Order: sequence, then C-alpha cells, then structure tokens
Amino acid sequence: APTSGVRPFPCSECGKRFSQKGDLKIHLRIHTGERPYACTECGKSFTQRGYLKIHLRLHTGEKPFPCTDCGKRFPSKGDLRMHQRKHTGERPFLCSECGKSFTRKVDLRVHLRKHTGERPFSCTECGKSFTSKGYLKIHLGQHKGKRPFTCLECGKSFISKGSLKIHQRIHTGETPYACAECGKSFTTKGYLKIHQRLHTGETPYPCDECGKSFTTKSYLKIHQKIHAEGTPFICSECGKSFATTPGLGQEMWRAGKAHLDPIPYPLAMDFKPSFQFSQLPPPLSSGVNLSYASREADRVLLGSVNVQPSPAIPTLSMRSEHCRHRGSEPHR
Repeated sequence: APTSGVRPFPCSECGKRFSQKGDLKIHLRIHTGERPYACTECGKSFTQRGYLKIHLRLHTGEKPFPCTDCGKRFPSKGDLRMHQRKHTGERPFLCSECGKSFTRKVDLRVHLRKHTGERPFSCTECGKSFTSKGYLKIHLGQHKGKRPFTCLECGKSFISKGSLKIHQRIHTGETPYACAECGKSFTTKGYLKIHQRLHTGETPYPCDECGKSFTTKSYLKIHQKIHAEGTPFICSECGKSFATTPGLGQEMWRAGKAHLDPIPYPLAMDFKPSFQFSQLPPPLSSGVNLSYASREADRVLLGSVNVQPSPAIPTLSMRSEHCRHRGSEPHR
C-alpha cells in the first residue's frame, strides 16, 4: 500500500493525482464519459456503483441517514452532511472574488461563473445560455409548457420548486429578508436588494440616450419608452404631454381634476407574471416620479396581493380605468 499522503498515480488528462490506481481509473471516466452503471428504473447511468446505489433510493424512497437536529432523513451520508451545515452555519467554500461562501463546492463553482461570465449550458430552442445544468433544465420547461410544481392553496403552478416556495410566502405572509436600515422585510433577497437602493441612492441602470439612471432594469425600460415612442398623450387642461395614458392620468390627479381606480399595478416588468403584458394598460412612463415608483413597487409587487394603495399617491388600475377630468370621458 502507498505511504500516507503519497499520490503516485497522476491523471494524464488533467494532472490530478491519486493514492490508488482504482481511484485513478474511476476518475478517468470523467474525461472519457464512461458511465458503466445504469439504473434499471429510469436508465440514468453513473461512473461508480456506489452512486447508482444512492440513486436507486430515489425510486425506493429509502432514506437511511437521519439528522440528529431536526429528524429529516436523507438517502446518503453526503446529503446529510450538506444538510447539517444549515444547522451549524458552516459554509466552507469561499469565493475569492467577492467573499461569498457556500455549503457545497458545486454551488461555488456555479457562482464563480457569474464573475467569469461563463455560461456553458445553452438552450437548443432559443440559444439562451446558463451557468448550470439545473437552470437550463428549468428554462427548458418553459418551452415545453411544463409547470410541475403546484400551490396547494390556490392551484397556481410553477416551473421550479424555488418559484413555488417564493409564491407560497404570499399565503403564509413570510418575509424572511429584512432591511437593516428600516426593518422592512421582503419575500426574496432580490426584492430586498432593490429596496436597499432607496437607502444607498444607487441607480445602476443608466439610459444610453440621456444618461439618466434608475434603480431597476424595469424602470429603465419604462423610461426608454419615452425615447422610442415620444409623448403622444396630451392633457387638454394644461397641454403637458406624456408617453402613456397612465402618466397623463397621474398629472391630472395631482392637479385635483381626476380620480384613479386604486387597484395595484405590477410595476416591475422584470417580474414574470402568469398573465400576458398585452392584457395590461401601457406601462408607467413620462410624468411619473420613478423614485415613488420604487417605493410603491416595494408596497405592491414585493409580496401580498392584498396590499392597500398609498392614500397620498395613486396606483395604476389593471382595468385601464385610469382617470378622467371631472365631467369628461375617461382617457383609455
């Protein structure tokens, strides 16, 4: 047997060294693509018999490794070890670029691709590329119309378990991501990040046309509509022009000459709703206070559908009943 610490068997492909010839043989299958151990249930194949054995437990439901902290059970020791890090807080895999840490090496590897720009997994349908095979798999479900994860509360279905988990917070009221500045909490880390820009003043999305910058890509898109389409909607009372009828409506409301149907309007266009945008009125644009829009997005979009509109500033109606001058027909 080789001396402890000595690795006399190098891989001719990548240079990695091994203490035993058998370990090198298994490793070489990564380079050759050889996967000699196939599952008789689903056909999936593996480089080692041990991996096949663990995989078969997915079909049998066997989970022989329980967590001593919470009782949850797992099909392998490795899965249990990863889970226990949630209890201990251990995150041993550190990103050298930004300092972010991870519980699994594979998560760090996927994360590093954000820094390098590497997106090795491409969709054969539309050409869009992704940092991991898992993200590609979720994306492919969109092309196939698959939404296998269903909410038991309302019946809405989703393309991924993560999307379902976030959605369920609408029903539970859970908002686990809290702002350290003001204490306001949100359903996702992404929404918290957008909110924090209100405190920092960060506006990372500049307009190429005029240089004005915005807190989110959505608000930039809304603003760019002004450059692309101009401001064809003119107020008959004051002559001010707007890119959309909602923009016109807000100006008229401010002037005390209009009212607005107070139904929340989904402001963040990056958010992927279940409806088509063609069903909605045109997005908020010219004449709108976009710093207000950021605050209202926190209120309306980032959680409950039951959020009440601000009494100080009107929100937009999803029914296109935006506003009207007193005694005149509504602008649609």
